[in-house]
Amino acid sequence: MVILEEKARREKFWVEAIEDVLELLPDEDRKLVELKYFQQLSTNSAVAMQLNMSDSSFYRRKDEVVWRFANRFGLV
Repeated sequence: MVILEEKARREKFWVEAIEDVLELLPDEDRKLVELKYFQQLSTNSAVAMQLNMSDSSFYRRKDEVVWRFANRFGLV
């Protein structure tokens, strides 16, 4: 039972961390996350096109978003 409680605690941490970051993201960044990671569009270029941005802008925004998640997760 202790193992299940520990696993549930860890899972709750990750869910809350994701929700925290998503709440703080600007709308365009939140949409990027939704398209890239939840709707899993086929390519980064497809996500960039959907967001009406260049590939280089997409990669820059994605890197910033990933850094925010990593920071909240305590990885950086």
